[in-house]
Amino acid sequence: MQRSTPGRTVRSLCAAALALMAGSAMAQGHPVDAFVMRLTPEDTAQLAGLLADCGGIYSAFGDVAAVQAPDLADDYRDMQNGAMVAAAYLLYRENRVRTRAAKPFADFVAPVKSRAEARASQTKALFAANELQGAKGQLGECAKLEELQSLLVRSWREELRPE
Repeated sequence: MQRSTPGRTVRSLCAAALALMAGSAMAQGHPVDAFVMRLTPEDTAQLAGLLADCGGIYSAFGDVAAVQAPDLADDYRDMQNGAMVAAAYLLYRENRVRTRAAKPFADFVAPVKSRAEARASQTKALFAANELQGAKGQLGECAKLEELQSLLVRSWREELRPE
């Protein structure tokens, strides 16, 4: 997964994703597949990377909240889990579309987790340096992906969620 410039990329990819997932392309087949087929593999990887980054950002905020605002810690953990599931699921569906092979979902979790952990460390460093505006800016970028994240998590639940 490549690193990207969050601001512009988030807005353009998220807008395209939501339009495609809500549009008529969903009438046939799997909704996420219709979306993935309209993106380049690079755009899909970049979007999954941004979601993984958000998993790390939410993780860092969850750790801080556990000490400073415990009532918010669980919310950040839920967002962290959702972002990571959304990223892995997007990669999982992208692989199925492009290769027509079904690799286990778990195969896509490790790279997402690794990227999220790296971003969590970077965000924690901002907190340690008292650069709260930078950390809050990252959180704001993730908020732009929340609707897409919710759609991907919902699709994952419908298809793969263990009972």
